Amino acid sequence: MQVQEGDERPLTFSHMHDFVPGLKERGQLDCHACRTTALTEELVQKYMSESSETFHQDSSTPGVRYCPSLESKVVRFPGRTHNIRLEPEGGGEKTSLEGGGWEV
Repeated sequence: MQVQEGDERPLTFSHMHDFVPGLKERGQLDCHACRTTALTEELVQKYMSESSETFHQDSSTPGVRYCPSLESKVVRFPGRTHNIRLEPEGGGEKTSLEGGGWEV
């Protein structure tokens, strides 16, 4: 996996601050990027029934910020590779949130 380091001076989501509150004390956590393979697609299809709660096959989902699940991408675009981002859930956590859609 490719390490995705945080910005040296990250931008805030608010115009009320010119810094990220608490960042100096916490520091930033690295994200990691990779791409799916044929094995990934095979495993997603094999275990699709176990992730039905998060699987959104309906392409009419409203909103410009809709990010399709990995399952949706495998179903809609079989045989392609897809970007995956693993983002840490928090400073003391050992779990990561899977995201995708951005170019590596």
